[in-house]
Amino acid sequence: MKHLDIVLQKRNLSGLYASLAVKLQAFLMANIDQKTAEHLHNKNKRTYSLFTMPQKQNIIFRISLIGDEALPLYTAAKNTRTFYVSGLDGGIDVLNTIESENIDLDTLKSKQLSHFKMLLASPATYIHNGSRENMFSLPSYFFSVADKLKSFHDNDIPHESIRTLFQNVSYQNYRIQSEKYPIKRGQIIPGACGELELKFTGKPNENEALSLLFRYAEYSGIGAKTALGMGGILIDEIGL
Repeated sequence: MKHLDIVLQKRNLSGLYASLAVKLQAFLMANIDQKTAEHLHNKNKRTYSLFTMPQKQNIIFRISLIGDEALPLYTAAKNTRTFYVSGLDGGIDVLNTIESENIDLDTLKSKQLSHFKMLLASPATYIHNGSRENMFSLPSYFFSVADKLKSFHDNDIPHESIRTLFQNVSYQNYRIQSEKYPIKRGQIIPGACGELELKFTGKPNENEALSLLFRYAEYSGIGAKTALGMGGILIDEIGL
């Protein structure tokens, strides 16, 4: 597992009918072997996530890898110097790239959390009764995280355990708002984004399971549509 942060030049994005992350993902898919692209597109669970985060002077585009299957997409992102997307003339230049070290699940488990801030950097959504939801529900977002842990790492945290585990999460402070996320013309998905300060208050084994879910979520994203830019999170530790 690893992150690639790509620093992009600031552009006026008002002409885009879809979110920038959707456009960047489409560009990358078009620039890898098309059989591989089709295989990745048809997967129910993706071995990568991505999102964009606007800054004052630039835009950060993060793509995270949780399995080698998506390595061609990650490599294409790493080697791109200009992203060309429909709706923008001249493309978007890459100013810098920052690649994290590769990390395995055992190392991730050893980096436990107890008190931290979490930024929902891009809108998160989940499915309830067949519809996408913008109602904030941290346990609901993490069902997908547990699914990927089980599918790709054979580490099982059952859905029925997640709501129980999240009873041991104390919300110290939070600021959450709903936000619409355009996927394509005519398709807008409701989501929620914002900032939270959290503490784990359970028994050691419960806190270990929660810590793994949150640490892994930095790579997998949370909720639905993480391959198209939704559910991107950043964690900043306050204490161990």
